[in-house]
Amino acid sequence: MIALVLAALIGGPATVVFVDGTKLPASSVVTVKDKTYVSLRSAAGALNADVAFDGHAKTVTFTTVVRQVVMRIGEPSALVNGQRVALNAAPLLMQGRVMLPLRSLAAGLGASVAFDGPAHRVLITSANSSVVPSGAASSTQVALSRTLQGTVNRVDLTGSSPAVYIGVDQQEYRIAVPPGVKIQFRETRGNITGNGSISQVRPGDTLIAVLDGAGALASIADIFTGYTGTVASVAGWSMVLTNGRVVNGDKAATAVSLDGQTATLGDLKAADMVTVRADPKTGKVRDVVALSPAAPGSTATAAPQPDALRIDSVSDNADQALRAGQVLDVVANGSRGADVSFDIGDLVGGVQMPETQPGRYEGSFDVQVGTNFINAPIIVRAAKGTVRAQAVAADPLTIITTPPSVREAAPASGASVNNRRPSLFATFATLGDLGMQVDSLRLWVDGIDVSAAAIRTSDFISYLPQDDLGTGPVSVRLRGIDTAGNALEYKWSFIISGS
Repeated sequence: MIALVLAALIGGPATVVFVDGTKLPASSVVTVKDKTYVSLRSAAGALNADVAFDGHAKTVTFTTVVRQVVMRIGEPSALVNGQRVALNAAPLLMQGRVMLPLRSLAAGLGASVAFDGPAHRVLITSANSSVVPSGAASSTQVALSRTLQGTVNRVDLTGSSPAVYIGVDQQEYRIAVPPGVKIQFRETRGNITGNGSISQVRPGDTLIAVLDGAGALASIADIFTGYTGTVASVAGWSMVLTNGRVVNGDKAATAVSLDGQTATLGDLKAADMVTVRADPKTGKVRDVVALSPAAPGSTATAAPQPDALRIDSVSDNADQALRAGQVLDVVANGSRGADVSFDIGDLVGGVQMPETQPGRYEGSFDVQVGTNFINAPIIVRAAKGTVRAQAVAADPLTIITTPPSVREAAPASGASVNNRRPSLFATFATLGDLGMQVDSLRLWVDGIDVSAAAIRTSDFISYLPQDDLGTGPVSVRLRGIDTAGNALEYKWSFIISGS
């Protein structure tokens, strides 16, 4: 794990850290000037989080099902879901490794911290693992709970007080969601993340609500399992996608829509494009949104009328994956005087498209840190009176704001090898496993650019020296960008022994 800081900075008995009941290795914990730090990788593993380190920008991106925290080495503040918050200490770079201040990390993730001074123990409890206290009142209100986590039973959008009802330990709780409150959505693999509204919450999702000391809703997150695909065949309430995945629905529990209309799985046909949503705990399919394979720009009305509403064409500027700070622009042409908006998959909905010229509608979506989509359809919806129409953009949308990282590198950082021509390689971790842009990959060994002699793919880079390397420390530097243009810079070193 992580190398410890110089002994001169460390004093007193070693601190033992438990995260959600898991004891961190002693080698991953260090105390510096009375503050406890933990290794980046160890903390990520204990919290089941995705982590990425950008060596060029010196930033750490730490993503859980609830939050995305971006910290910078040496900077006592962080971006938590895009909001700047102050930290009591800054992350440190120690002997080439990243160490995170434990209290600051816990604050960013909304976790509780308990110190047991005499035992030199620190207990971290993340919001994800918190449960309702066993002595909680039986009332369906949750004002006295700090964190509540359960499965969504139903969503009530009627009236002036929208609410989500979740089941926890065979008891149902009502969580009121004030108008305008943004909900953090995350697909279990991280391939779909972003902020949305209560209208995007679905039965079967896992909901985590965090309340402040006064019982007010401080944050709310929705976790689900989701994927997209194309129908290969359908039989009853089961279908097979072209990638081989089998989707089993339930007549009583699976909601299905086809081109915006209520349907059953039996109504779907081969070549229909589907977005599937399932319970992240049980895998039970709860929601299927299907789009017919009509040519992009065609209309889909419930019943043709003499003055049918039309969407003649849909276009966008997403000819490649987008990243944070960029803007998705969508243009639709069709009937005049309609109310038009677009959705991105089933997470972002109702982005307004004003009529800028007769029959021309334009809308945009600002890509923020923490928003990710892999092959999500862009769906334009139009309404005029009781008539409805929809159309789908020609190509699905990909947005990647989670930066790439190095999954594994060899020889390992700090390792000692006796081969003067060791095989060097690094493998990449990218969102949706879309990989890196091969032509962007560059590799330096002891300051010498060896990229031309390296084997480069979207998933890894490897290099076998043609000449002996000198004994002693060997430094390696790697750079590249992913399919959305997010940068990766990674450095490590190893030692070639003189024997």
